[in-house]
Order: sequence, then C-alpha cells, then structure tokens
Amino acid sequence: VGMFVPPDFTTFWKQAVQQGWKPKVASFGKALLFPQSLEALGDIGSGLTTEVWWTPFHPFKSSLNGETCQQFADEFTRRTGGQWTQPLLHFIVFEMAVDALKRATNPEDKTAILEAIKTTKLETIGGLIDFTAPVDPPGPPWQTGPRHVHENVYKTPQVGGQWRKGTKYPYELVIVTDAAAKGVGIPVQDKVQPLA
Repeated sequence: VGMFVPPDFTTFWKQAVQQGWKPKVASFGKALLFPQSLEALGDIGSGLTTEVWWTPFHPFKSSLNGETCQQFADEFTRRTGGQWTQPLLHFIVFEMAVDALKRATNPEDKTAILEAIKTTKLETIGGLIDFTAPVDPPGPPWQTGPRHVHENVYKTPQVGGQWRKGTKYPYELVIVTDAAAKGVGIPVQDKVQPLA
C-alpha cells in the first residue's frame, strides 16, 4: 500500500518489476485514480488494486437532475469523449451548495448559509450526506462505511477496485470488494485476481 503521485509511481512500479519484485496483490490510492496512469504502465499495471470513491455502478442519484451514476458517467463520456473517472464524485459539492442555498433563511448571509450546511441531510450522486447524524470520528475501534466523521465532514462509501484490461477502454476499474461499505448496495463485480 502506498501514496504516490502518478509519475513517481510509474517509475517505482517499472523499476520494481525490472528488479523481479512480484507481489500477489499491490494497492495504491492516489497513483491509480485515472486510467491514464494504467496506460502509462502498460501490461504491468493490469491487476493493481486501489480504493474507489465512485463509479457508474454506485446505486445513487443526483439530487439536482435525478440522473443515476451510470447516466451521469455516460453524459460525461458523451460530452468529453473520455472515460469516466472517480473525481466525478465531486459533483456532490454542487448538490450540497444548491441544497444549502435553498434552505438558508437568507442565501446572501454567510451565517444563514453555514446554519443550513450544518443541517444538511441529502441523497446525492455520491450517496447520503448527513450532517445531522452524530459525529463519529475515525479511530479505534475502527468503523467502516459512510458516516459523519467531523463537524463538517461526511465520509462517503468507499469500495475496493482492481484495474484490468478492458473491453471498451484499454483499462477498466472493476469493483472487487465492498468490505468498507457493506449494506450500501454498491455491487461487487468480481473477486480480486492475483497480479500476473
């Protein structure tokens, strides 16, 4: 497990493979966020695992336009010609902003907006955001799943994914575990496969 930026990881992984390092499973977060990172690695990237914040397969809908995650990703692809990426999750920032401004007693007063944010309970394209839930900070005993971890932070569900050679794109992200998001309804598509 590691936290590399993509160019550093590409260099590290290529050199590790050249040196004969062959772990059965390797998981990296930041470095494997975008499919272009896998394309830079080529075949030696297939099978790497990563945390997954959001996919078109998540069972949520936008509070703004009612689109499912799949519809949202398809629209992104239609408009850009590119493959969907996990940062599409950040559309929830706009969902939360619109919701808070609608509920604020005075949308031009920062205190009124802050009070509206504090009472946010909203189904979004990234799942439920519930600032009305009790704060449940991270730490022992370790909790999994979505929850209100700090006064102004709500943790959305994360699952585990594995990059594999794709059928539509050179590399595609497959959900291989929902251990940290049980009961949320995010479909596991396959079991994790060992690195080749």
